[in-house]
Amino acid sequence: MVSCTRIESTLQAYIDGELGDSDRVIFEQHLEDCGVCRDSLKKQQRTNAILFTVFSEDRLSHSLRSRILTHLPLMEVTPRDSDSVVDLINQRAKNPRTLWGIVGRLMPVAAAAILVFVALILNYSYNSTDANELATATSVGMVTQARGSTDHAPGNGPEVQPAELQNYVLRGDRFDTRSGSSIMIALTGPTALKIGDSSRVLIKDAREITLEFGQIWLDVSRDGSKLFKVHTPRGDVTVFGTCFAVSHLNDETTVTVERGEVQVEKGNDFRALERGEQVRVLASGSLTEPSLVDAKSVNAWARRIMPDPLSENAFAKRLQVKAPSGELPARLVYMVNTYGKEVTALRLYWQPQPGLNVTSYCAYDLYVSSEASGAPIMHKKIEGNQFKDAEGFSLDVPMDSPVTDATSLEIRLVPNYSSGGSELSDVDIKCVVPDKKTVEPS
Repeated sequence: MVSCTRIESTLQAYIDGELGDSDRVIFEQHLEDCGVCRDSLKKQQRTNAILFTVFSEDRLSHSLRSRILTHLPLMEVTPRDSDSVVDLINQRAKNPRTLWGIVGRLMPVAAAAILVFVALILNYSYNSTDANELATATSVGMVTQARGSTDHAPGNGPEVQPAELQNYVLRGDRFDTRSGSSIMIALTGPTALKIGDSSRVLIKDAREITLEFGQIWLDVSRDGSKLFKVHTPRGDVTVFGTCFAVSHLNDETTVTVERGEVQVEKGNDFRALERGEQVRVLASGSLTEPSLVDAKSVNAWARRIMPDPLSENAFAKRLQVKAPSGELPARLVYMVNTYGKEVTALRLYWQPQPGLNVTSYCAYDLYVSSEASGAPIMHKKIEGNQFKDAEGFSLDVPMDSPVTDATSLEIRLVPNYSSGGSELSDVDIKCVVPDKKTVEPS
């Protein structure tokens, strides 16, 4: 297969229709398989269009053929009957006998050089502007600090480059740190992400990341349009606006909260954490109960990583937009008194929204705990299409097993935007008992 270098060298010839039939076929076949060369051709065509517009006033309105023939130097060439006018011009141009002939040969070269120079300047300026605008529009963050040996793999691909200050962060980018190194990233939202040494983080989105190993520290703003999620090999963390740290070392995940509130999940098991609490997800997959710790001491390593002022300012100017006021559309919390009765299901009620496409309801994670002890009872995911198919704007969610030993339940309804973007309106939850009666929320 022909190389991209060869194709790039013949872009202008292809645009001008100067390629032979075989070369044109090879060129076009390469374009079908190579997106990079297709982009290069579009950029070259765009540059030609700019040049055509810029020099439109200087474009000739009549032919110069007769004037060129008149002023070309005489030569000892006998024209043949088969010679065309263009052949004659070429013969006389290639065999000058005076100084004017030399000048005549150099002038087209000089003109072509000027045109190429102008084209390069216009192309560079145009492409640089396009690249900056594209990066700003698609970025979810920016590197605001990088120390030591660090790697930035765009799109989680094989090509790796050092993480540098003011590098744009795109969806799918991967960051690696080695021993003694660290990275700080500002994500739109805003969220401050600090990556400790010997760590790997995958940026899925401005509100979703994966810690494959190592340790991270986050300060997640309450302003935004969706909850923040952290995935680890041993469990997931749902963030309700907080400052906390996550580590995955020796096949265990540890979550430590400095302020605010997070929820740690492993399968259907979950734990809610508040300020000064820590939970571990063991290698066996089980979650420990929340324990009190000195969170600031545990996360002391993160305070040594500070943003570069110039990079922080660049992020604020180029990427960060003012979020709407108010808290995240976090969990809806309900306290329901069971009055000592057996509970077999939960019934959700909501109000219809005029003009809303019912196929666009978001999914929800439903968490049920004992209000007294905080012990988890059930975790279920309700898909958006279940709300669409429900009758009378109510939906029964069966319990995994009847609840008989809890006098009151704490129920959390957390939006999950995997199936749609519209939340339920005016939600109410009641308990269902075996005789089909419902228990009102307290």
